[in-house]
Amino acid sequence: MLRRVLMRRAYNAGRYEQARYHARLLLGKQKEAELARSVIVRSYWNEQALAALVEQDFSWWAKVYPPGFDLLPARWREPIETKVRNLLPVMPQPYALHDVNHFGE
Repeated sequence: MLRRVLMRRAYNAGRYEQARYHARLLLGKQKEAELARSVIVRSYWNEQALAALVEQDFSWWAKVYPPGFDLLPARWREPIETKVRNLLPVMPQPYALHDVNHFGE
């Protein structure tokens, strides 16, 4: 919760780089991830610096990242994994998203 407060204070004060720093640390928390992503994108928008994000290759976005299934609770993993694998192609190794610089820093 403290990290969220620090992120919001930095964002509201116009300290966008600091806000993005705190937001990146919140991305791993399920309840905070949506707000954190929003702060990251809006901070780049406010700085008129979206070009750095647009120039990146996001083709991996529509592919399955197999290690992500390990994050699912055991009771939901099998049906979710089956459906997702039927809808999307599997991302080849090495995983492209590991090399994406989401934050331009």
